[in-house]
Order: sequence, then structure tokens, then C-alpha cells
Amino acid sequence: MFSKSWCLEIEIGLEQKQVLGIINSTVEAPDANNRAEFQSWKSQQGIVQWTILLAMERSFWQQYAVLKDAKKRWDQLKQTNKSKLKTNASLLQGKMSARMLQDCKNV
Repeated sequence: MFSKSWCLEIEIGLEQKQVLGIINSTVEAPDANNRAEFQSWKSQQGIVQWTILLAMERSFWQQYAVLKDAKKRWDQLKQTNKSKLKTNASLLQGKMSARMLQDCKNV
């Protein structure tokens, strides 16, 4: 689904667009009373969200489109990826163990 290289590509793209701070917690939402700063931040949010969505397969859009905050969307993507990698590693380890046991019986 979303590999480390995919995440790195997105982070590099966001850095080039000067909006990486939105997802790495170095830029936080300003006070909504400061209209100019808040509008700039909202615009940056839109750039991040659009960049992430464009880099995803459309089949995943609905699953992640419910999140309106770019950082939350990014964190969920990364968490989903970690969970799937751990599950895949456990399955692979189990298959390898079973294969080793089978090979030992054949010796």
C-alpha cells in the first residue's frame, strides 16, 4: 500500500512546496482571529491534502477523505502502513517457520 519510499517521496514533494511543516508538527494552526495567518495556514493545509490524495490510488480516497486535517490524514496513513507491515512480517515469519519444520521432517 504505502511504502517507506512512497512516504519519502511525499515528504520531499511537500518540502519542495514549503509545506512539510504541516505534517511534521513544526507548523501549527495559528489563532483564527489572525485572519491573514489563518488563511495562509488553510491554504497550506489544502496543498498538503491535495498532494497526498493525488499520490494515492483513487480506491483509497474515500477511506482517508473523511479526515479534514492534513496531519491527521498523514499520521493515519503512516500508522496503517506500519500495522500492515507488522502483520505481513508476522505472516511471513510463520510461513518460514512452518517451511523449516517441513524441511526438517524431510531430512
